[in-house]
Amino acid sequence: MKIRTLFAAVSSAAFLSVGAASMAVGAPVTFNLGSGGGVPSDPTNPALAEYNALPGSFSLTSGNLSLNVAAQSYSAISAAAAPGGVEVFFVFGREDEKVGRFAEGAGNFSSPTSDHLLSSSALAGFEYLLLTFSRAVSITELAFGEFSGGDDFFNIIEDRNRDDAFGAGDLIGFDQPVGNGVPTGSSGAYTTWGILAPGVSSSWLLESVTVAPVPLPAAGWLLLAGLGGLFAARRRQG
Repeated sequence: MKIRTLFAAVSSAAFLSVGAASMAVGAPVTFNLGSGGGVPSDPTNPALAEYNALPGSFSLTSGNLSLNVAAQSYSAISAAAAPGGVEVFFVFGREDEKVGRFAEGAGNFSSPTSDHLLSSSALAGFEYLLLTFSRAVSITELAFGEFSGGDDFFNIIEDRNRDDAFGAGDLIGFDQPVGNGVPTGSSGAYTTWGILAPGVSSSWLLESVTVAPVPLPAAGWLLLAGLGGLFAARRRQG
């Protein structure tokens, strides 16, 4: 009788917690990537010591959702046209870079003498920020800083193979103007996304990212099922 009573109480609590979690995590969450410390005093020509002090990534938390921002680049890719962009087959020369945080957003440093804006060229490499969340999210809005005008674009990288890295099987979306705000063509939900500067004419900082976390009500029911199995086992032992 006690076991049944306890299981009923746990069932009710789990049901209420699942409902509350579903409502809470559905709301959009915005991460502001700028205004950090530990950046070079002269971002266009940082001293070697200041460059070495810069991190390769940084983390932010908002409520029950966390985000890790890493700076990376690659020299070339092999890819083929696919719905929504190009599907990546192989990434050549992928490198970890330094990340700086400024008043208008986060940017990449590939060397002590590089500027702080994300940009790309065949010689210097293709720069992007890798955004890894603590759970699957869809991107609803992006904001950029320090861009010059209508010739600045970005690409969204979707982690289609869900390995929390940029590589084979992932999708690079079409060029989009940084002034649009709301990205188009990316309707999936992933824990890892990339924001890429597609060419030398595109140079910017990523100021903020707004995401919609995917509700996970099934987790509560899995916990409930596990507790039910535990109580059943104890009852058989009794």
